[in-house]
Amino acid sequence: MKKILIAVVLSAIYFVAPCQPCASYFFEPKKIEWLRYNARGIQDGTLLYTISAQSLKNNSSNAAVNVQLYDRNAKLLNTGSYSVKCLGQYINVDMRFFIPAQQVEQYMSPTAKMKLSFLEYPLHLKAGDQLKDGYFQMENDKNGLKQILQMRIVQRTVTGTEPVTTAAGAWDCFVITYLLKLNLQTGPISIPLSIQMTEWYAPSFGIVKTSSAEGYAEINSVN
Repeated sequence: MKKILIAVVLSAIYFVAPCQPCASYFFEPKKIEWLRYNARGIQDGTLLYTISAQSLKNNSSNAAVNVQLYDRNAKLLNTGSYSVKCLGQYINVDMRFFIPAQQVEQYMSPTAKMKLSFLEYPLHLKAGDQLKDGYFQMENDKNGLKQILQMRIVQRTVTGTEPVTTAAGAWDCFVITYLLKLNLQTGPISIPLSIQMTEWYAPSFGIVKTSSAEGYAEINSVN
């Protein structure tokens, strides 16, 4: 099996949790670029996030994020539109952000059936915190063959703090570790996978880097 390339954002993800709830540029038009690297440190792809729409209601804010996934040759592999919500003292990130790049390429499609679910990030963190688990399931039909992707993010622990520097800047980050558990089913064949992940999260900024045994991804620019 090919090595799994972690999309993240990041999975994926590039969200902000400043001292004022929702007062972040994530709810303003922005373009955010992430670069992905394999275990040998060779660039293996790009993620481009474009903030496309925002809405405010009562004590909550919602952002729609368009995502483009490119391979090492700048070939577009997949696109999607995901959500980020700010609810009180928590940022909730669409679980689809955390699907590894290889599974995004294979499973994501406009006709896929899913129930949206979110991963919760408190606005205030400290070393030793245990964060909530997340679960996501998606079903797809590929040429008459049923595909099911199940993903769990468990054992989320704030292990400490660490400075991080990338091409986009420098931050003092909390280090969060978690176990990414996948079950990939195509027809009668089911393949379970477990990936130990680490992410670096700056409370006033967002996730700036993620890493696993298969490689790492980090923010490269914000425009």
